[in-house]
Amino acid sequence: MVVHAYYEEDPRVRREAEAVVANGRDVDVFALRREGFDREGMLEGVRVHRLDVQRHQGAGIGTYLLEYTEFALRALFALTRAHRRRHYALVQVASIPDALVLAALPLRLVRVPVILDLHEAMPEFFRMRFPRASSRLVQAVLVAQERLSIAMSNAVITVNDALGDRLVAMGVRKAKVTIVRNSPSLARFNAAAQPVRPFMADGTLRLVYAGGLSKIYEVEVAIGALALMKARRPDMPARLDL
Repeated sequence: MVVHAYYEEDPRVRREAEAVVANGRDVDVFALRREGFDREGMLEGVRVHRLDVQRHQGAGIGTYLLEYTEFALRALFALTRAHRRRHYALVQVASIPDALVLAALPLRLVRVPVILDLHEAMPEFFRMRFPRASSRLVQAVLVAQERLSIAMSNAVITVNDALGDRLVAMGVRKAKVTIVRNSPSLARFNAAAQPVRPFMADGTLRLVYAGGLSKIYEVEVAIGALALMKARRPDMPARLDL
């Protein structure tokens, strides 16, 4: 598995990798390396190769391009080198960026199947993240790289029906697309292991948001909902904890 993220912090990729290990197969993950972490280690049965590239959250487009390019090149060489002794049966690449699938090209050329896991629709993601830079030309380039990345893969998985329908609408064969929804680990979130708590037991309604503070994830919707509740139900204690 190849992912442009800190593996320890990516619940989707971790769930996927651990599910494969639970079914009796070895998994190697090639990911970013946070400062202070070993270059290689085992985590819940998964061998993690941490490449010396770090994230630059909130940086400009140029910095992101350099970061993506450096990681893709490092992943390509590391994956190809490891394949000589590990003989991988399958490679799964997680977006974004979609073009990270190029890191698996040498293995694809020797007939190792490649799965592309589309976490986002990258053209739409870019338009919301960088609205000023999202010209028609840039969008055309992003759509082209998305189509090329899908064409290079044997199969595509994505996170929900809306993204799956979008791929089919743009011409991807329906048989090539599989939906694998994000879901919590029942081993980590076991309701039976916790005491039953009645709804609003202490009289407070809590809204819990797990995600990044980014406009694309619509945090303002949660804030607006809280304000609306305050206006309509001033008698109900409510607050937003960040």
